[in-house]
Amino acid sequence: MAAELHPRSGKLIGLSNSNRTAQRNQPVQEFNHGLVLSREPLRDRDVFTVRIDKKVNSWSGSIEIGVTALDPAALDFPSSATGLKGGSWIVSGCSVLKDGRSVLEEYGRDLDQLGEGDRVGIQRNGRGELHLWVNGQDCGTAASGLPSRLWAVVDLYGKCTQITVVSCEPPPNTEGEECEEDEEEREEEAAPARPDKFPNNLESDTGGSSTNNSPSGSSGGTAGIPMGSGGMTTNDALLFHEKCGTLIKLSNNNKTAERRRPLDEFNNGVVMTNRPLRHNEMFEIRIDKLVDKWSGSIEIGVTTHNPNNLDYPATMTNLRSGTIMMSGCGILTNGKGTRREYCEFTCVAANQTPGVVYGVVDLYGMAVKVTIVHNHNHSDRLRRNNAIMRALSPDVGRPRPALSLTPDPEAPDRLLFHPNCGQKAAIIGDGRTALRPHATDDFNHGVVLSNRPLHSNEVFQVRIDKMVDKWAGSIEIGVTTHNPAYLQLPSTMTNLRSGTWMMTGNGVMHNGTTILDEYGHNLDRLKAGDTVGVVRKDDGSLHFFVNGVPQGPAAWNVPPSVYAVVDLYGQAAQATIMDDMADLPPLPDDSSEGPMAMSPGSPCSVTGASAASDLRFHQLHGTNAVITNGGRTALRQNCRSEFNDAIVISNRCLRDGELFEIVIQKMVDRWSGSIEAGVTAIRPEELEFPNTMTDIDYDTWMLSGTAIMQDGNTMRNNYGCDLDSLSTGSRIGMMRTASGDLHYYINGVDQGVACTGLPPGKEVYAVIDLYGQCVQVSITSSSGPLDNSLCTSNITEKSFPIHSPVAGVAHRLHSKHGKNVVLLGDGCQAVRVGGYAHGIVFSAKELKTDELFEVRTEEKELNHFIVHLNGRGVTISIFHQNRSKLSHGLEHQSQKKRIDDSYCKWRSTLPRVSSYNQGLLVTAQALPRQQLFQFQIDRLNSSWTSSLSLGVIGHSPDRLNFPSTACCLKRSVWLLQRDSVFHNSLKICENYGPNLDTCPEGTVLGVLVDANGCLHLYVNGMDQGVAAQDIPSPCFPLIDLYGQCDGIGGNEKADILESVCWTPPPEVNPNKTCEYQALCSRFKELLTLPDGYFNEDAKYNLCYCESCHKLRGDEAYYKRGEPPRDYALPFGWCRFALRSVSNTFKKWHIAYHGTSVGSLRRALDHSQILTGEFCYGEPEENSAPEREIPRVRLSPTMRYSGLEVFAPKVQFRDPRSLRCHNAQVGFQVCVRPGSYKVGPQSLGVSEPLDPRFSNTEIEWITKEKGGTLLYGLLIRVE
Repeated sequence: MAAELHPRSGKLIGLSNSNRTAQRNQPVQEFNHGLVLSREPLRDRDVFTVRIDKKVNSWSGSIEIGVTALDPAALDFPSSATGLKGGSWIVSGCSVLKDGRSVLEEYGRDLDQLGEGDRVGIQRNGRGELHLWVNGQDCGTAASGLPSRLWAVVDLYGKCTQITVVSCEPPPNTEGEECEEDEEEREEEAAPARPDKFPNNLESDTGGSSTNNSPSGSSGGTAGIPMGSGGMTTNDALLFHEKCGTLIKLSNNNKTAERRRPLDEFNNGVVMTNRPLRHNEMFEIRIDKLVDKWSGSIEIGVTTHNPNNLDYPATMTNLRSGTIMMSGCGILTNGKGTRREYCEFTCVAANQTPGVVYGVVDLYGMAVKVTIVHNHNHSDRLRRNNAIMRALSPDVGRPRPALSLTPDPEAPDRLLFHPNCGQKAAIIGDGRTALRPHATDDFNHGVVLSNRPLHSNEVFQVRIDKMVDKWAGSIEIGVTTHNPAYLQLPSTMTNLRSGTWMMTGNGVMHNGTTILDEYGHNLDRLKAGDTVGVVRKDDGSLHFFVNGVPQGPAAWNVPPSVYAVVDLYGQAAQATIMDDMADLPPLPDDSSEGPMAMSPGSPCSVTGASAASDLRFHQLHGTNAVITNGGRTALRQNCRSEFNDAIVISNRCLRDGELFEIVIQKMVDRWSGSIEAGVTAIRPEELEFPNTMTDIDYDTWMLSGTAIMQDGNTMRNNYGCDLDSLSTGSRIGMMRTASGDLHYYINGVDQGVACTGLPPGKEVYAVIDLYGQCVQVSITSSSGPLDNSLCTSNITEKSFPIHSPVAGVAHRLHSKHGKNVVLLGDGCQAVRVGGYAHGIVFSAKELKTDELFEVRTEEKELNHFIVHLNGRGVTISIFHQNRSKLSHGLEHQSQKKRIDDSYCKWRSTLPRVSSYNQGLLVTAQALPRQQLFQFQIDRLNSSWTSSLSLGVIGHSPDRLNFPSTACCLKRSVWLLQRDSVFHNSLKICENYGPNLDTCPEGTVLGVLVDANGCLHLYVNGMDQGVAAQDIPSPCFPLIDLYGQCDGIGGNEKADILESVCWTPPPEVNPNKTCEYQALCSRFKELLTLPDGYFNEDAKYNLCYCESCHKLRGDEAYYKRGEPPRDYALPFGWCRFALRSVSNTFKKWHIAYHGTSVGSLRRALDHSQILTGEFCYGEPEENSAPEREIPRVRLSPTMRYSGLEVFAPKVQFRDPRSLRCHNAQVGFQVCVRPGSYKVGPQSLGVSEPLDPRFSNTEIEWITKEKGGTLLYGLLIRVE
């Protein structure tokens, strides 16, 4: 029938030729959105055939074809065919997908390899099977069980850009018959006893022909192998042969092999390939599953044995002919070792390999499941590359998890260590003590045994005397039947394969094989002073003890007359036998190498902490943290190879006014950064410990360096102390006050309020992050509740000097008070912040006889609010829950010309009706403390310059003689104008908040006077900080409608928008998008860049406009990379974060690159600044091609890279305001250190471009491809 494509198609498809030809538009810029479907459903046996007309080389992947049960008339087209669901079968490359999930690999021809002119078709036969046809050849059954009503689907994906429908007819009968014959052949090939297709012409070295049951057997001769019998799939894919070991189960079209009963059996897991390997063909497998029960693991190699004739052995190393295997780190040829330490000195496993060999895998021991990896399969390539990256990352050592105390010695006869010990061990102290003298040089060969067998029920117990923190792993203990006098001692006892039971880590091993997981206490967490023991009871059961606590039975049927064994492995450096016949020697005082390097007599000793407080570290902690000393000490293990994952948290929540103090006991000079401390409202049981605590994005307040961070976002820089500058012996404390303030104490000195607004009724826990240089801390005896006097009851001021912020205060107020009261001044001042009642307060302590309790009453009057609509300001809307009457110039004769009389009673707006000034507004009622008054700019008049101003006045407007503008007020007035603060018309502060002249329509402004008498400006709900102090009471809000701002609107919005609140001020969202960021976002949307390039989490998008960067407290310059290098923040730009990059790039430097809008997409496609063949420009005709690779210009500051010569301006119309703007774009780039040269600016500019960077060092030049990585897209709009 005449085949056509459905008129509905992907959004980039253009149809022509009577809907028979489809072309993907913008083929170089876009690779997807190219779906087309057949106009009518397919009939049975019809082959819907298309011809590939055009291809491009820009992309990977190509045409995809299949069928779907979805009606194209109602289909919401996805970006690619693999996104079709609801009954869709798609052939992509060599894979068959059903509803987007792979159901068959290595099927048919690889569609990605087809070229222009090739034909590809899809067919559903009468049996409901799907067939793919390539150039007239049937590729066999791709899927079965298809419904009867299906439409053909073609995806012009990647390289394929144009196709034409050729036909939709049944194939010729001959082809159909051949198809049926092929199916019959495949069914025969699927039989278990199928013969192999390849002739067996493999000769062994001996030339014999026998099965592997004979130790001298060979690989078999040519006899008995039928020639030409089918043995492979139609596309000749490398798969596992169906004949395999007795415990092997094949799946995934024979690509995957799995050993059954992996916890019961460890061998009989041999599998071979279905055909011999070709020359230079890689046989590669992926390990999918391992178990911890056995020793030994996967073995891989080649053999000349034909799998059809081979009597599979239990392990391939049993074969004595024609076999080369890699086992462990050695090479075995015919079962005998031929190379040791393979890959250490050479990667050649064997020099003479027969011409015809099969691939062999032995799923032995721990190896349970493997899958063949095909290099041309995208999914296999991706997973393999990820595995390679993971393998190349540095090892983190063994994980170590907690501990206890209490020895209980018991021994009938004297037990000593046998003098025959490991080559790195020594026996001292009359045979009672064993040690590794050079414990920091070697971690094994420290095996020692008892001098006689243990009696039944006799406990053998040792104390760990000394530890080192250089290695992973620790002491191991157990029993063995081997006599130490005749035993050749191994490097570790777990290498012994007979008569040995050992407790190692938190498992039990018998003859080198794990028989119990998660048994007892983890020995890797023990420390100096802890004890471990072992006993064989008379019933043959074996039990272990840790610090005298029995861990339960570990093994049964242990024979009598076993010797005790101790393996001083890893961190364990010295151990002493404990018995009643001699005094136990003291612990060695040389503990400098161990983790407990602190003296009991130091001022911050932790010995007395239990008397002062029950605060401890919680048993739950980060993976690299270890808790010792009864929960009072925390340390980071492997401190020279690990710098994070060492978060510890208090064992209970902190009480109000309670100090949690720790002392730094050990540091290393290897890393940058140091300890971080704070509090969290997350319970330890609910906390999933991250790498660092600043990764938590809720209910967490941390001090990192000098930065105060809330929920991972920096709220304040340059706090009073720098944690990165602390050294060993420094003390850090933190305390939440009753009013919800967080204070830090350094060496007992209060550093002031770090942040406010901690939930007063919510539990918070102390958090310590042993990060970077900080390795070990302990809770001091100063931790505990602090009363409100100048010193604590149990701690002298010498050991913990607490400096009160209020001198000479005898009393403070109790933390329990009326709900309308807020305590200030460290509990010395009470303020009622709302209503007229619920203002009761109490003294913190009961009064003694004749003791005077004295307070001073400060009169409160209502304050007034000021806004000055100056210049551009036209209209504002006031949001207020109390409908206080607004007093403006209409009530004063001098203002009657300017303000419309119809708006004096809280109507919809308060406009200025003429001119550009005389628009002063003052509220009739004063502004209460802690109450936020907000209004919105409704309309701007571009005829004027400048805009509104606002502030407060300290006297009643009834006595005010209204001037033409607010800046003419000279008495008791605080005014916010542009980005400055004025007091009585004198400027007292510059660069405060955003420039009010630049605030667009819709901006919500507000003022608030806090309980301390400080004036705050709010912009779109965000506090801009303290603008002025000592604001009197009462004070009245003032607005000046000046210049472009014509008026303000009320519209009773306060009943809808709850912007005004009573103490505390509203919680503001620091990630709230500002107007400038929203404008940049709208321009970014006009660029139609794919969302896949950008980070999905919007919190990483940062606006560097004047308001936002001041709100965050950003510094102008930062350092980044190894070695560190300065870069400037891109003030005035907005950054949109690209997809997250690996931590590897954190060692790279930060730079900027200005570019044009037309170059964005190509750079994003390659994730780097393009050089070489990707650069602009072509050589002139008849000219020799240039050899020099084009250079990329970068700069550490956007003041240079953002110049118009690098980042040309484009004009666009804002879809929201319909105004025209100019925009520039650029990139924030990670640059590999050493890949660039620093040079002078190339524009001939004489004046300095950036105060931090000299003009002679402001331009970075790189020619290296791959030396840059895009980090963020920068946009600036004018």
